[in-house]
Amino acid sequence: MDKLLEQQLQDLISPYTERSENKQLTAEYVQAQKEQCIQLLTMRMLALNRSSDEYREYDFLTRCLLNGWLVSDIKTLSTLYENVQKFPVEQGHRRIGEAVLDQFRFTKADTLTKRVALYDVGRQLMYRISPNEYRTFLKSFDQRTVFPAEFPNDKDFKIVSRSAKPEDGVVFSTFASSTDNPELYKRLQELNRTQDNYVMQELTDQERQAEKNAPANLSFGHRYIGGIKEKASDSIRTALGEAVYDEIWEMSRGSVQERRVPLHHSVGTKYQKQGHHVLSMEFAGSNGTEPLKLHKLNKNLKGDLETMSADKVNEIYGEAANVANSNTKLKFVRKKERTIDGPNGEKAQKIRYNFAGVSPGFLFGLLNFGKYSVQSSRENARFYTEQFLKSHFEQWLKDIKAGKTPTPVHIELSGHSRGAVTAGMTAVAIDKWVTKYLSQHPEMAGFKKYINYDLILRDPVPGLGTSTVLGDCDLRGIPNMNCTVLCSMGIQTTEILFPMQHVRGSKKIILNMEDHQMDVAKTDNSQEGIVGNSTTSASGHMTGYFDAETGELHRGSGLSELPDGVYVADEKYRLIRVTSYSQLLTLHKTVFRNSIPQPARIRRIHKMVRDWFCENELDMSFPDEQTRKAEEGKAKGIRDRILASGATRLDPVKAEIQRLKKLEQKPNVTKEERIQQNYRLISACRTYMKNTSLPPSGESARKVGMVGDVLSYAMRENNLFAKELKLYRDDNPKNVLDEKIQNFRDRLEHKEGYLQRKCDLESKRLAQVNGVQQLVNDTKNYCQQKLRLIGEGYRWSKKTLPIKQMLEEGAALDDRENLRELKDYYKRLNALPGKESFQDLNRLAAEKSTQLADLSKSIVEAETPIKVIADKHQADVRYLQQRNQELQQAMDDAPELAFNAPAPQPKPNAPAPGISNS
Repeated sequence: MDKLLEQQLQDLISPYTERSENKQLTAEYVQAQKEQCIQLLTMRMLALNRSSDEYREYDFLTRCLLNGWLVSDIKTLSTLYENVQKFPVEQGHRRIGEAVLDQFRFTKADTLTKRVALYDVGRQLMYRISPNEYRTFLKSFDQRTVFPAEFPNDKDFKIVSRSAKPEDGVVFSTFASSTDNPELYKRLQELNRTQDNYVMQELTDQERQAEKNAPANLSFGHRYIGGIKEKASDSIRTALGEAVYDEIWEMSRGSVQERRVPLHHSVGTKYQKQGHHVLSMEFAGSNGTEPLKLHKLNKNLKGDLETMSADKVNEIYGEAANVANSNTKLKFVRKKERTIDGPNGEKAQKIRYNFAGVSPGFLFGLLNFGKYSVQSSRENARFYTEQFLKSHFEQWLKDIKAGKTPTPVHIELSGHSRGAVTAGMTAVAIDKWVTKYLSQHPEMAGFKKYINYDLILRDPVPGLGTSTVLGDCDLRGIPNMNCTVLCSMGIQTTEILFPMQHVRGSKKIILNMEDHQMDVAKTDNSQEGIVGNSTTSASGHMTGYFDAETGELHRGSGLSELPDGVYVADEKYRLIRVTSYSQLLTLHKTVFRNSIPQPARIRRIHKMVRDWFCENELDMSFPDEQTRKAEEGKAKGIRDRILASGATRLDPVKAEIQRLKKLEQKPNVTKEERIQQNYRLISACRTYMKNTSLPPSGESARKVGMVGDVLSYAMRENNLFAKELKLYRDDNPKNVLDEKIQNFRDRLEHKEGYLQRKCDLESKRLAQVNGVQQLVNDTKNYCQQKLRLIGEGYRWSKKTLPIKQMLEEGAALDDRENLRELKDYYKRLNALPGKESFQDLNRLAAEKSTQLADLSKSIVEAETPIKVIADKHQADVRYLQQRNQELQQAMDDAPELAFNAPAPQPKPNAPAPGISNS
């Protein structure tokens, strides 16, 4: 900051501080002094280049003042800003510091609790990176007393005394109210829970390439028993294509604001704030004495239930719960309860139970017996639910008599390993009890519609000796059931110890290529110091799952708000949607290669995915016209292959395809007719898939994969027609997923340089596909020419007859072949016996096999003709070039503004100005 401006600001700060010390501040004076500071900063900025360091600092201070920071905070804020500029870039400190500055720029601090929470983020940053400056920074803030006149719109304003307590070398502030408001600290913690956005980690081009080229970090189980031979992202690229990572990489570019995405988490808290009642139960895995998310995530929560003091255990986990219908306490089942005021003043209840795993602290939880067995925990959980629901049933009767709508309840059940099995079986037991209880109370008929279930089951494993009893969990038929199942495709031990439960009726399936632990106890270390991720430590939360399709992050209970579907997660917990069962088949081959994984586990995963496509709707259409045309070309090619198949089991599917082809040729065919015929084709495809043994292999896999593609395309096409015909009711739109995808694509399109980067990528892919087409043409021309030169009179021997057959097959090649068929042809050509006698053929086989391997790295190995892939890439390039020109023209036509002046200042006593955190 230059000396002249510093002195001008000091001339305003000094009388402000003097009035503050004499307790003479008024809201009018506070606002007037703030406006004068903003005016000084603004006038100085007009004389500077916008890219200069001084301009950026003054812009930072101006935005902070607009957000609610005080005149007396200017020095503190300036100290923070200037120290961040000194942070070393190479260690990543600068990036973290800039992220914190953006939090100050874009987050309101117009209430005391928000101001303290934001300050704590800056304080922690200063301590980690610049301990010497930390003390000055701490002193400049903590010794300043604030007054209600400085926060005229903070209805909950209370003067707070602060004290600092060192823990593990880091000073954490503790808060104590000097008034009769002991809830202030709790409200400060609540600010963290209500954060609704997340900042993706920034990566340079070199870091992105390094991540892509990093070797697989495979555990013992993956390498020897589990069967997985390469890292998840490599498998996904091979099976689904490079393009699935375009949006993921794009979200690692740009400013903090450009990398900020919607965050889904703390779903129970969200429901409670809406006035609903919540019952949450979390079941630990075998031998676990603590629940899923708390055990090592917070530096303040050292130890476990065995080593903590009784008071500390009660504070964190709650009081010990009783055994069902007994006064006996369960040491490892804990209960916490909280009631808050809903939006209309109603009392919203939330009860949370934390359950230990099977045999806590004994034999690694190997044996399922005793008061913490799956069956015992299920019965206790059902009993707690009975108590919870009965009280609300009585209230619902009173509400209905009074003409009110009953307040919904939400039952959240989550668990890992055997805990996941317990959670699923508990949901079944609760539904059975509710059905029986309501049948005995006719006046309560219909109450089921007010009960909602959210289940998150992480790798449900019944364990040794219990798979025969607990091997299946059927959640179908339970109303309002929203279940998410996470399945490990690679496990670290034998099938006897880790047999996977077959869950039916899930709405979301996430295929994870890690071991059995999955994301349990994994913390998010990429967002240090950001408000919304931690107010007490750098590793304050579980890692989240980023949906690459919608651009949203789902963490913890937020997985319940993931769009319905099947996903595969890579090693960074980024989710790629699986749109067809055929993609799982391709992924399976890619992941396991020639290894022999656990057969029962893999069979159940295949069944769960197959059943999802057979029992659920794929609630999405096509993101754009060129994708629709490419998918249409692919679908028509697959239908023709099905019709050409001699398999009699495919006859019902063939019959519906024939009817569809006739309908398409009919003049003036309506979309309603197409929808109805698609439904008949969908039914035939589902019947075929349900009657197929899993996992399929060889020709069976090819056929069921084709049927799966036809099924998925018909569902997506019906969604498109329904959307165009406006068949969705406004109060229950089924095209929400399409809207989310489109909104995310629109956001990316307006990101500087995105369209050009995307266009360059598509151009490279098009060049690769064109290379494959040229390779096919070269091979075709060679084979045709060779057959002509040899002539029809040539006498082929028994030894050379296979060469003739390969030449004839090569002469018939064209770009209607898919990559898998081409690879198969060149593989057979390269292994052809006797080709050495044809030197040019021998050379062709070697050259073309290598050439195809190089060209096909980023092309999906699916049942899609090369021509269809090429047409789509060409359409993508044209579309992206056109959109880029349109966007550039719009920017050129926009009036150039020399400076975005601050928004008009409100009158005294009006709401404090600020920049919304959107």
